[in-house]
Amino acid sequence: MNDANFLRSIKNDYWSNSNLPIFSFPYTSIFLNKNFYDETINGKYDDLSERKSKIWDDSNITKLLFKIFDAFVSDAKSKKATPIIMVLPLKDGVVKLYNKETIVSRDKILEYCKIKSYLCFDGTKVFAQAAKSESDIESFYKGHASAKGNEITAKGFYAFLQENKLVK
Repeated sequence: MNDANFLRSIKNDYWSNSNLPIFSFPYTSIFLNKNFYDETINGKYDDLSERKSKIWDDSNITKLLFKIFDAFVSDAKSKKATPIIMVLPLKDGVVKLYNKETIVSRDKILEYCKIKSYLCFDGTKVFAQAAKSESDIESFYKGHASAKGNEITAKGFYAFLQENKLVK
């Protein structure tokens, strides 16, 4: 993966953004971003900028993502593990959900998981419910999740595990 020539040879680019890539959902999409190569080759990245993804606009890309979910679930079950799809909370999404706005990516993932009966942890909902105000959401982040954000995630995920009888 550190071979610069290999990285340059991959041509798929689903973002139209001049910033270097950020770590964002879905994490596999990082490898489809041409700026990922710059990050890897030059050792730089900007993880605070918003990405404009075409994943939800192109049905073939969406199908591919869901096939990855299916493969993950199948593989986990074959190993006698309990697969859980996790929607981790990006700040913009938490603000939208707090304000009762639609989040296309989250909604499509939750809908797919419901149809397929996959366990799905909705971290965005956990963060939105933990916020007392829109400005409170800022404290959940420090680039990635802050200590407070990590605590909210941990407590929310533990409650999710309890609800699904995966822990006592």
